[in-house]
Amino acid sequence: MIRMATAGEMIGVIAAAIARPQATVTSYYEVLRKGGLISTTGRGRSAQHLSPLDVARILIVMLSADALQEGDAVTRLVGQLWHTSFTSEDDAEPAIDIQFENALARIIAFEADQRRGRSPVDDGLLGNLATHNVQVRVTATHLTAEISFGSVTTEFLASSAESPPVTHPSEWNEIPIRDRLILRAMMEGMSVTRSIDNHVISKVAAAMP
Repeated sequence: MIRMATAGEMIGVIAAAIARPQATVTSYYEVLRKGGLISTTGRGRSAQHLSPLDVARILIVMLSADALQEGDAVTRLVGQLWHTSFTSEDDAEPAIDIQFENALARIIAFEADQRRGRSPVDDGLLGNLATHNVQVRVTATHLTAEISFGSVTTEFLASSAESPPVTHPSEWNEIPIRDRLILRAMMEGMSVTRSIDNHVISKVAAAMP
């Protein structure tokens, strides 16, 4: 059975953990839900549940978005940042190949499993998850993210997808939000980094069944 948490309860937990108003987190949750980024189950509002990936996406949007209208696009862009590494230059297949949203979901699920006395899965790809010394940093302005466990840092970067044609910032309101965010990352400017630590992860995981 997939581990899930009630949506309303988890939104309140996340809001308290990151010290943001619950109404704000709820608004971003609704943006993700309407954009197809939340996997709800059951009938009626009280029956909606969240998986570790859903919770990871809510944390990502709260770390990344500066406005509701960009919540869907920036969550997809940041969530799909990749970390790929090879053991040696001669390897045909990467030793590690994982998206940021899946890595964050894995950390949440591991912590929840440990708290519930289940056997958590730790393949060592992100470091030693059992140390509980985690820092998650998102620089959405540059489309980068990092997950650190102690001295082990895993960096997540945008793939080499085709970039939109560069336009002057005065014209950005006329292009799709996704292209606007990519252009913002390409052009030099202010860097904004937001982070969460093991205390946030622990509070969120404690609310998972």
